[in-house]
Amino acid sequence: MSSGDTELALAARELGDDREDDWADAAAGWAGDYLDSDVKGTLNVADVSALAHVDLATVLDGDRTNGIGAEELYEGLRRQLDDGVERAGHDPFGAGAVYDDFDAVPHTFGLVATARLYAKATGDTEYEAFADRQCGWALGVNAWGTSFVIGAGEVFPHCPERQLANLRGSHDGKGAILRGAVVNGPNEASKLEELNGEEVHGRPADRCLDGLRRQGRAVRRRRGRLADRGARTGLHDHGAAGLRPDRTGRRPVAPALLRT
Repeated sequence: MSSGDTELALAARELGDDREDDWADAAAGWAGDYLDSDVKGTLNVADVSALAHVDLATVLDGDRTNGIGAEELYEGLRRQLDDGVERAGHDPFGAGAVYDDFDAVPHTFGLVATARLYAKATGDTEYEAFADRQCGWALGVNAWGTSFVIGAGEVFPHCPERQLANLRGSHDGKGAILRGAVVNGPNEASKLEELNGEEVHGRPADRCLDGLRRQGRAVRRRRGRLADRGARTGLHDHGAAGLRPDRTGRRPVAPALLRT
């Protein structure tokens, strides 16, 4: 909510809209609620408070409203970074994110972005080395020895949990890969007991593979029917090419096996 009101205030300033102050007041109120809460996190796909704090400080431009000013907002950024620094100090590979939970890699890149935003806004480069180490962790300096960005480095995930990439993409890291995609990262094994919103009992990978095998068989049957129809009508099988599981003919890889 703070982010939304902040962006409205920035837009109002550019457009000369007299509602800028109202939106700035609302943004500061939401920011204060967040800073006073007990559910504070770090920048990731679900928590964009760091982005909101930086932009709100720009909107306020040295002023204060609803008890919030740049000092409190920048302190909020430092809190996020200090949380990462503290964790990294106890991890053998210096990881600032919790990597036995979901979205470790997005959280890691969130820490990197927050450090850069903080430095740009304040001129304080205290967290620069920390940010560099977090980039290193996400790109291969970790216990698994793999980059978590597809196509970055020599070792990276080949089979992301994405239907199109598994059905039509490469499974060996060459050719048609989802280049630049960031994977979730490592997870505690128990996190995969539920897969894609469906509870899986027993052997989740086997069950998922069975489903994908059935899908692959259906695709091949469909392709066969199209080929037969083409033979009868004298048409070439152009449409069927898009139905193949991938260029190598391999079966799609189970999403349960894709998380490192």
